[in-house]
Amino acid sequence: YRFNYSVTTHGHHEDGYRSGRKDGSYRSQSDDGVETRVRYLSNEFGHQPNVTFLPRADAAEQEHALKGYSFRWY
Repeated sequence: YRFNYSVTTHGHHEDGYRSGRKDGSYRSQSDDGVETRVRYLSNEFGHQPNVTFLPRADAAEQEHALKGYSFRWY
């Protein structure tokens, strides 16, 4: 399967496979404009996240709205 969604302050995407493996990423933005991104792989060796913090140059308020989404079942 594959799913994806994105909103102004957060988003998530993931691919899942018949073997049970999953990989994807999600992001969220705090009130002070710092974006947290997590990329991950989950498989027979466990959950393996990689976390990054990105300060936003322009932390101005944005309207909260759905930017897009998708879901596909294979």
